[in-house]
Amino acid sequence: SKDDGLGYDPCLIKVSEEFSTMLSYQDVLLCNDERENVEGKLTFQADKLYGCDHHVSTIIDAFKRVCCPESSSEVLTVSGYSGSGKSALVKHMQKPITDMGGQFLCGKYDRSRQMEPLSAIVAAFTEYCNRIAMGEADKLHQTQKHL
Repeated sequence: SKDDGLGYDPCLIKVSEEFSTMLSYQDVLLCNDERENVEGKLTFQADKLYGCDHHVSTIIDAFKRVCCPESSSEVLTVSGYSGSGKSALVKHMQKPITDMGGQFLCGKYDRSRQMEPLSAIVAAFTEYCNRIAMGEADKLHQTQKHL
């Protein structure tokens, strides 16, 4: 993603602003009801991404673009600093993409395999091929025809 010229990611700036707002209005924003208003308790939903709506929209938009009959293919990569939530974002997107009829391929670069520059792509396609091979024979034949 683009930065603001100072080296700060816009997503991080937005998270910082939202966190400041939350701290200013803790009693209102950090609990769902009176029972949760216990001092020192802060809970987050495990399946929710916070501050990544723009990234989710970008991925969904890319998927919708390639679904059009006249569209070309695209490859979407997710990059960022260690611990920035890349894997969580990708895992979060798997269900919406497959629910819309898409095929979801995912590979992760591993530092121990840095001498293999295409290892993530190879891993993604290997997992995809294994998934096809384990599936129904008619789907395997249909996929072979499409390729």
